[in-house]
Amino acid sequence: MTTIYYEADADPDALAGQRVAVVGYGNQGRSWALNLRDSGQPPMVCVRRDVTREQAEEDGFEAHELAAANDADVVCVLVPDDVVPLLGLDPGPSSCVIVASGYTLAFGRLSPRGDAGMVAPRMLGPEVRLCYEEGVGFITAVGVQQDVTGRALSRVLGVARAIGGLRQGALELTPHQEAVLDL
Repeated sequence: MTTIYYEADADPDALAGQRVAVVGYGNQGRSWALNLRDSGQPPMVCVRRDVTREQAEEDGFEAHELAAANDADVVCVLVPDDVVPLLGLDPGPSSCVIVASGYTLAFGRLSPRGDAGMVAPRMLGPEVRLCYEEGVGFITAVGVQQDVTGRALSRVLGVARAIGGLRQGALELTPHQEAVLDL
């Protein structure tokens, strides 16, 4: 049976006291960071020293090096799939790594020690931001690849809720199902 999650299904305190990092500040990263902040969960933005760092700082974020994400409780990896394995990220075993595309998890290109999940908006980042600002949300796929802490689904839904991805409903898919759908 298909499961669809809505805002009421997410624990509003799932991210309370959690340090959330957004890795990347491009297509999805900028929208997620802004939406998280506007939802009361200001993230630590971790980016290279390039134009995306300048944009993050212009938007009011303190930009950090990529390695700083390793210290976060929830790490949203929002860079192109082919770049993810090159980042050298190694969050701890109690962390939750969340990707916006199931590809890296489904095909073993990312294997975090802790929780691993997916919040995959079915649209580009600028539309994710626009739909959030308009209060309408957007269709999303959510899933858990690995639940080491027993809190993976709660944290995945917490992030999905904070970025606006549960307002219209989020379809539960495994990262493999989402990747195949995209391919």
